[in-house]
Amino acid sequence: MAEETIPNGRGVPFPKRLPVAFRRLPAQPDATDLVAWWWLCEWDLPDGERSDQRVLAFPALNFTVDNEGSAVAGPTSTATTRMLTGSGWVIGALLKPAATPVFTADPGSLRDRLEPVDLPDLHARVAELAGSGHLDGATDVVSQWLVGRAGDLAHSARAANLMWHLATTGRHITSLTSLAGAVGISQSGLYRLARRYVGVSPYDMVRRRRLQEIAEHIRDNPQESLAGVAGHFGLTDQAHMNREFKAAFGITPGDYRSECTSTRT
Repeated sequence: MAEETIPNGRGVPFPKRLPVAFRRLPAQPDATDLVAWWWLCEWDLPDGERSDQRVLAFPALNFTVDNEGSAVAGPTSTATTRMLTGSGWVIGALLKPAATPVFTADPGSLRDRLEPVDLPDLHARVAELAGSGHLDGATDVVSQWLVGRAGDLAHSARAANLMWHLATTGRHITSLTSLAGAVGISQSGLYRLARRYVGVSPYDMVRRRRLQEIAEHIRDNPQESLAGVAGHFGLTDQAHMNREFKAAFGITPGDYRSECTSTRT
């Protein structure tokens, strides 16, 4: 994956509030079937200060290694908030569906959960690199571990990757009918792939992409009417957008726009 294709504005509702050292990096060439991209974060906050980081994550598993250990996080139902204090670091891989069997046979069981993974040797190697200021290089270490664990990919895993890619990036994909047609399988086939490799429904994947895009659009176009935003994304009306947006983010699109505007000043 070319680095410029990484959607840096999506999934992070308030990018201005992120720690300075937050970035997304492309997957290594031999891991592009397993990792969508890497995300790295480092912070060092003064005593008594905290940074609340809200994320509307992509519908996928994330594998993380931080100063405390390793874990796999399942897909989330709504936006989540992590409170950062003191100093620390984390390296995360947004996993493609083909990587899911490395961690679980039932990704739905991980929904809205963070499950520790006991990997002391891997953690020690990553922590050593992080401690010496080479956190970027730690992605190579985790990538090699992941590729070695995954082995040869099944045809169904590659089909799941295609489904996920189209659902999370294809603006022309607006329904399960269009998604099934693009993947070349039935709608029931989509659901089987989603259940085995993702942990959320195909419709939830499409809806998550649209909500991420709506938030990014509001943030980048604060003068546009909310009714205009709803129309831009093909929603029936503003009320429909308001309901979906609030269910995911916990605030209305209007309140979100106000918060984004105040963050700029």
